[in-house]
Amino acid sequence: DDEEKDEEDDNKASLLETVAEYEAKRASAHPATTIQGDTSTGEENEITKFQMAGKLFMYSGEQQQFVERGYGILKINESHDPSDWDRLQARLSK
Repeated sequence: DDEEKDEEDDNKASLLETVAEYEAKRASAHPATTIQGDTSTGEENEITKFQMAGKLFMYSGEQQQFVERGYGILKINESHDPSDWDRLQARLSK
């Protein structure tokens, strides 16, 4: 039983080392950049009511079919101001 526990501890240590190496490589390959100026998203006065990953399609009249526009996070946001509209937002990564 002690042998299994030692092996489990070794595996955990190995996993932690692997993760640390990966993070170090990723950080050096993609250094952080500083963004100058206003970095607002337009969502500061909104509450996200629903969010999920998905694909966005657009109907093409020429091709007579739906064409994929990209994939990313789809959100339904509600404004803090009750007189304002709610909105569907898609931040696509493709």
